[in-house]
Amino acid sequence: MNADRLIGFLGGLIEDAERKTFLIVDNLRVHHAVPVREWLEQEPYFRARRMCRRRRRIVRG
Repeated sequence: MNADRLIGFLGGLIEDAERKTFLIVDNLRVHHAVPVREWLEQEPYFRARRMCRRRRRIVRG
């Protein structure tokens, strides 16, 4: 898995989604890659949320 493949996968989700979809990802390095973060910031379909490791509370990103 690399950043380009993840962005392609997320783009495919947008095209095929007929209603709200939740995507839960783990802490794989590619999920934090700069190209992925930049793509997510420009894509209004996704709202980034992340879990804090220490406190396990949801933080809006």
